[in-house]
Amino acid sequence: MRTRIRQLTIAQSEVHLRCLSRLRAMGIPVGSGRDLLPRSAQPGQFRMQQGDVELATIFDLPGSGFIFVAPARLVILSSGLVITDFEMAAPWDELPLELEDPEHFTFYSDVVAGLYPLPMTILNPWLTGAQPFSRHLREGLIVAKGQRSVPSECHDHALLQLELSLWDGFHNEYCFTLQGRVTRALKARYERREQQRRVGHGRVREPLFQRGPDGSVRLGPRGKAPLRLPDRSERYDNDSELASSLEQDWSHMMSLIIDSSQKETP
Repeated sequence: MRTRIRQLTIAQSEVHLRCLSRLRAMGIPVGSGRDLLPRSAQPGQFRMQQGDVELATIFDLPGSGFIFVAPARLVILSSGLVITDFEMAAPWDELPLELEDPEHFTFYSDVVAGLYPLPMTILNPWLTGAQPFSRHLREGLIVAKGQRSVPSECHDHALLQLELSLWDGFHNEYCFTLQGRVTRALKARYERREQQRRVGHGRVREPLFQRGPDGSVRLGPRGKAPLRLPDRSERYDNDSELASSLEQDWSHMMSLIIDSSQKETP
């Protein structure tokens, strides 16, 4: 009869590894004990593959900072694997990148706009340990945010590398190199919008009507034709004549306003 080797639970495996470490520290030769570990504790049970590099983008943000967005695929060969620690780094940023709650990143909606398929799957919860792995092939996006802007010497479309390191509950380390191309389109768009807003706030509003040297009312400082306003001294035989005169004055004023606005439109 074939004897089935019973696998230890995760808690039992942790105790087993601690005992081996103490014996090894005392100078007692011990084995690795790898065969007694559950399959989820053995290295090589998790793989990640980046998708098309041309679809991975490093967005230089207005002000400072950047957001990295890349398609990726997670291949989980055994259930129960949990990531306990993570770190993502960019060579120009001494601070680790943020991976938790990417939906709350500033400009998140801008960097994922137009991406398909919908609804999008964000892989960050599995990479940060917020979601345990299950035996599955999972595809989606990795979204990470850095605090430092992309260096100016890195031109648009430059291909840059970032490093992602993950650790599971048994101190197995998984290292991945990710790539993305730089774009400053989002930064330029917001800077143009801010400049237009400042110009709009600084613009001096010109009066619609202005009185000329001869006392006549003219349309704005650029207006040349005087407006004919009703004369209080005029007398009308009936209400219809008064209404007709007011209607003519109103039509004349509106035509001058429209003509003036067309002249000022660049």
